[in-house]
Amino acid sequence: MAKVKVGLVGCGFAGELHMYAYKRVYGVDAQVTAVAARGDQVLDFAKKHGIRTTHRDFHALLADKDIDVVDVCTPPALHAAMIVAAVQAGKHVICEKPFTGYFGRPGDKTPIGKHVAKSLMYERVMEEMEKTCATVKATGRLFMYAEDWVYAPAVTKIVEIVNASRDKILFMKAEESHSGSHAAHAAQWAMTGGGSLIRMGCHPLSTVLYLKRVEAQARGERIAVATVTADIGNVAACLKPPERPFIHSNPVDVEDWGMLTLTFSDGTKSSVFSGDMIMGGVRNMIEAYTNSGARCSRTSRPTIT
Repeated sequence: MAKVKVGLVGCGFAGELHMYAYKRVYGVDAQVTAVAARGDQVLDFAKKHGIRTTHRDFHALLADKDIDVVDVCTPPALHAAMIVAAVQAGKHVICEKPFTGYFGRPGDKTPIGKHVAKSLMYERVMEEMEKTCATVKATGRLFMYAEDWVYAPAVTKIVEIVNASRDKILFMKAEESHSGSHAAHAAQWAMTGGGSLIRMGCHPLSTVLYLKRVEAQARGERIAVATVTADIGNVAACLKPPERPFIHSNPVDVEDWGMLTLTFSDGTKSSVFSGDMIMGGVRNMIEAYTNSGARCSRTSRPTIT
């Protein structure tokens, strides 16, 4: 069996999720042999998961010639620089979402979500993404985005049906929502690069893009995104403190409600929604409407943020 040695960067919430996943990998022997993090908790994390080597410096982990893949589970503002450093060190990269974002630059008035124009944020994010992608391609290393929804049983069933039927997906609506993150950094644009839409909506967005790709391959077509329309807001801002005993989000400069609509080049549509003010645990949902039926997946579970 092929062996892959992984170096994990970060030992927080995302790091725990990734370790849970590595223990369930099949078909390849995936071993997390080192973990890097600045805090003292890295020692307890390594002991808990049986990781033999710990580093306090990310670059020390990159210098380990035995590591094949670097798994980035750090705060979003660090992702792009770590991706570049890892591929230049000859490592393949797995990275948590988001790929990158706008987290502020010297001279920005704070909080940046209220004072920096979104058009400027967009321009600078696109510049950074293009540079990062160019670096990855130049090194020949693999870049792998850590998306989990596309492997959910309900989604894989939709894939199976679309591949067998070669149906046209006419419309999809998808959502990930809950009653708000308990993490303080989720309230700040400078830490997360946005609110509910980037933090949670990225999962259903990735899934609808993936399903249209599956459809295109099954039908021998080329389908791209033609237009994107988005809207965000702070819908819970109107509530007084006594009126929000079950809503955990308290945004500083990010949205607690967001949605976007994709129009594809074949004229079909998809709507993605995400909110930090939805009761009843985590709401994960995707509905795909094809020319011969509807494929639906809805799940709710206790909130873990």
